[in-house]
Amino acid sequence: MSRLIPLLLGLFLIVPVSAQTIKKCQDANGKWHYGDHAAFECEQSSRITEIDEEGRQVGEVEAPPTQEELDAKLQAERQLSEQENTDANQKRLDQRLLITYENPESILLTRDALLAAIDSAVDADRDLREQLTDELRRIEASGGPNAEENAESIRQQIADFDEAIQARLATKEIAKNRYDMEHRRYIELTGD
Repeated sequence: MSRLIPLLLGLFLIVPVSAQTIKKCQDANGKWHYGDHAAFECEQSSRITEIDEEGRQVGEVEAPPTQEELDAKLQAERQLSEQENTDANQKRLDQRLLITYENPESILLTRDALLAAIDSAVDADRDLREQLTDELRRIEASGGPNAEENAESIRQQIADFDEAIQARLATKEIAKNRYDMEHRRYIELTGD
């Protein structure tokens, strides 16, 4: 047993004792705080200084971000992600545009063919509407037994044609704008 004590003492001398660090920080009011852990008051401090037992600085720890900083970072990450998605979508659209058309003039030819087809459909709808209007006048003038019922049916058909014509004209405007935009984008991408 007497030999065991010197052996144990020798082990304690060989094993280095880990150095204790103390944290030091200054709160928002300028008051200094010391301890094993950063003081709650220092959470908003820009940094916490670690010092050893002899008072020497051994490191610095950045204070945790505030909720506002975390929210701002999250918002910036969301905006970056949205921008990356927008850029990726634009790249796919640009590739489709360059693959679909041989040159800028082919875009205009496609546009003009579509607009002419829409104009033809509108003209056909207007002709049919005019025929229905003539039929409505004839029925209203005849005043037969089912005249009002037949007239109401024709009025509904005329209203349907009016709605279809307006929808086609709106589609024509959308198509024109889309093809004009694609034409400009094609020129931007190719320099043609």
